[in-house]
Amino acid sequence: MDAQTLFREGVIAVLFYLTAGMIANMGSELLNPSNSDLPSIGASGAISGIMGAYLILFPGARVNCLWLIGSIIRVPIAGIRGQDLWHWTIPIPAFILLIYFAISNALPSFEVMQQGSDVGGVNTLAHLMGFLACLLVLLFVRKDLLIRFLAGRSL
Repeated sequence: MDAQTLFREGVIAVLFYLTAGMIANMGSELLNPSNSDLPSIGASGAISGIMGAYLILFPGARVNCLWLIGSIIRVPIAGIRGQDLWHWTIPIPAFILLIYFAISNALPSFEVMQQGSDVGGVNTLAHLMGFLACLLVLLFVRKDLLIRFLAGRSL
């Protein structure tokens, strides 16, 4: 790749990051107006948007996770099969971690919307809105991704 292409892709990535962060913050404020007097500081909504984009763009990707409990469970199975007994990392599908992240932020977000106050000082509503912001941005800006997804083909 030449420098101009790298620069253009970098600018697009920064714009996506900032857009996901702004949508996450606006969604958080709209769904929980009772906390409008508290500042909403942080990049977690934008980072959640990046994670949602990763889920859409690379649904079959595998990530290596440092998973101590999973490694301990793996030892007897690997011993029976004659494989290496211990690995510090375990490759698992990325969509499992990302769906777990979305669900683990959706449950407290519903509680925040019902009670009107943040749980533990973490704006989980911004996390959820950032995750959903990527759907808004990617599927409306990149209509080819939406058409491919609806046709059942890989993105």
